[in-house]
Amino acid sequence: MTGAGAGSVAYAPEANGYLGGTGDTPTYYVPGANVQVETAELTRNLLEILAPRDVEAQEFLAQNLDGQLSVSWVMNSDEFHRLIFNDANTGFTSGLANSAEWYLGCDYKGGTTERQIKGWAPASAQAVYNGPTESVRVTVTGPYGDEEKNTSLTAGILTTGSDEVPGHGASLTINGVELSKLQSATLSFENISRLQPGPSPHPVDAVAGNVQTSLDMTTIYEGPEQHELALGATGATSVQDDVSEVAATLAFDVAGSTVASYDIAGIAPETYGWQDLVNNDADVTESIQWRGRGITGSDPSA
Repeated sequence: MTGAGAGSVAYAPEANGYLGGTGDTPTYYVPGANVQVETAELTRNLLEILAPRDVEAQEFLAQNLDGQLSVSWVMNSDEFHRLIFNDANTGFTSGLANSAEWYLGCDYKGGTTERQIKGWAPASAQAVYNGPTESVRVTVTGPYGDEEKNTSLTAGILTTGSDEVPGHGASLTINGVELSKLQSATLSFENISRLQPGPSPHPVDAVAGNVQTSLDMTTIYEGPEQHELALGATGATSVQDDVSEVAATLAFDVAGSTVASYDIAGIAPETYGWQDLVNNDADVTESIQWRGRGITGSDPSA
C-alpha cells in the first residue's frame, strides 16, 4: 500500500524519567495538521574490525546508538510546549529536560509497521510565520535513545483539532508597538537539551542545554524605531557602545483566539539590514535578527 493515508504520527511524553516509558494511561497527541516527518534516522555507528594486512573489514561492531527525529506541522495548538519547555511547560530551567516517545506508523500491503521512538529529547524548535498566504508551521528536532518495531498503531487513530493558524494569524509586538506590516517572523530555540552517554549502547539521561533564543523578522519599513534599537537605544542617532534590551511578544491566533504565544523578557539586535531600497516593484523592508532571553510560552494546560 504505502500510498495516501498510509502514514501516521503521534507522541506521548515520557512519564517515568528518561527511557522510563509513558506510564499506564498515557495521553497521545498528534502534533498538528499536515504533519511531515523530515528525518527519522537510526545510526548504529559501526566500527570496522581489521587485522594487519587487511584491505577490507573482517566484520563490524555496533557501538552507541544514535537516533535523529525531526517533525514539522501546521500549528493548531500549544500542546507541543510539553515537548520543548521543561519549566511547567512554559519556560526553561536547569535540571532534566523533557523527553517523549514518538510513534511513526506505515501501512503496507502485508500489514502495518510502527517505529516506536523512545527517549526523544528536543534539541531545537522553530515557529515560522512566512506571510499572510502561508499557514504558521512548527518544526521540532532532536536525538533519541532507543527504538522498537511494532505491528500495530500504539496510539490508534487520532484527530488533529481544528484551530490551524493561518498566515494572517500572527502578531509581533516589540517595545510595546505592534508591527502592522510584518512580513515574516521565525522564533527559534537551539541547544534546548542534550543526552548524557554512559557505559551503555543507549543514552542514560536528558538534561537542559545552553538554550539560545533568536527571533528573525522582516517588516515593511514604517519608521526609525527598530533602526534606533540597532544603533543602541530608542532615540539613538549614532552607534552606541552597547545595545539596550526591550520586551517582545509573538502571538498566533485564530479568529481572535490565541493558539500559542511567547513573551520574551529581553531581546537585543544582532543584525539589522534594508532590502529593496531602490526597487519600484517592491517595498523597502528591514530585516532584523534579535537575540532573546527570558522566554515564557503559553500554558498548554490552561
